[in-house]
Amino acid sequence: MKYGHILWIGEKDPEVTTLLYEAAPACFQLEIASDDPQVFDEQLAQTSVIVNGAGTIDAPLMDKAPGLMFIQRVGAGIDGIDIEAAHARGIRIGNLSGLNAVSVAEHTILMMLAVSRHLVPLHNGLVAGRSNSNSYLNSSLEVTGKTIGIIGLGHIGKAVATRAAGLGMKVIYYDLVQSQQDAEISHHASFAQLDVLLQTSDVVSVHVPLTAETMSMIGEAELSTMKPGSLVLCMSRSGIVDEVALASHLERGHLAGAGIDVWSTEPPRPDDPLLALPNVVGTPHSGAQTRDAVSRCFRAAMDSIARMDVGEVVVQ
Repeated sequence: MKYGHILWIGEKDPEVTTLLYEAAPACFQLEIASDDPQVFDEQLAQTSVIVNGAGTIDAPLMDKAPGLMFIQRVGAGIDGIDIEAAHARGIRIGNLSGLNAVSVAEHTILMMLAVSRHLVPLHNGLVAGRSNSNSYLNSSLEVTGKTIGIIGLGHIGKAVATRAAGLGMKVIYYDLVQSQQDAEISHHASFAQLDVLLQTSDVVSVHVPLTAETMSMIGEAELSTMKPGSLVLCMSRSGIVDEVALASHLERGHLAGAGIDVWSTEPPRPDDPLLALPNVVGTPHSGAQTRDAVSRCFRAAMDSIARMDVGEVVVQ
């Protein structure tokens, strides 16, 4: 069996597609999904492999690609892919786990420090000619000696734990599956039930996938139990932390601040209530967006495609 087109469905930003083409072997006939519906349908008709970055791969799309054999997700999840429809059509699915963990973990630490030290308002004040170094003295915190509670000790959660411990923080975690003791020791983390984690953490960092079990995991009731003056970092998927309840707790001053990389609407609306709060640092779902991580994911995706047992890879 021979390859047809390999079709990228995802971001068309040249910053991204340049890295995609750099990762693809010369023998791969790689195309970027067209914005023109007619051209896109023609591409699908020839496609054997879809590399999916951010597209919705549902049954109607699969039916337009009768030669589709494999969907390679660039990322740990299988967001946007109709699994049952793929299985019914004999289409295999692959994903990539843990390849962006370092970038997301570093972004998490960045957000924690930016919120705890009011980096954004201090910078904006300096640009505007306000240079009072004591502007946020009473609400600026050192993280050393504080407790970080990590919800989800997967690849990213473990990377966050290691880095937080390096800053002198006490690390506790909650996961639906408790890690083995040696994993806890190597990542400087100890298990705590979710209610205990929320009540005792100075920083709560969320790193679980969005599933039926984690949907609305952190809502009004859970936020109410958190320590006054604590921070929340939303770094995995929207829908896990209730944004309305979070905004309320931040506005009332119960929570000192939040770092948010994932939003119910992406990109968030300019009038999003969370963006209007001075104690929120927001980024546009960019935690994994480093050259290192994206290149690593694309190379792994191409390696995964090349390993498929479908015969010789040829250019058609």
